[in-house]
Amino acid sequence: MINRILDNLRSKDIFVLPVFPNSKRPEDKEWQKKKYPNSRFAEDNSVGANLGLSGIMHFDFETA
Repeated sequence: MINRILDNLRSKDIFVLPVFPNSKRPEDKEWQKKKYPNSRFAEDNSVGANLGLSGIMHFDFETA
C-alpha cells in the first residue's frame, strides 16, 4: 500500500520523505535536499512532502 501512495505523490511531482510513524518529524536530520526511493519507506512510516524540492509554496495567514 505504501508504494501505491508514494507512486501517486511522485506522479504529481511531489518529493516524499519518510516520517516517524504517528509523528511529523522526518527520520533524517538532513532531509531538505535528499530524494528517497520507495525502498527507504517502511509500511508503518508516515509520508511527508518536501515542499522545497517539489517547488510548492506553503503559507498561513493569521488574522486577529
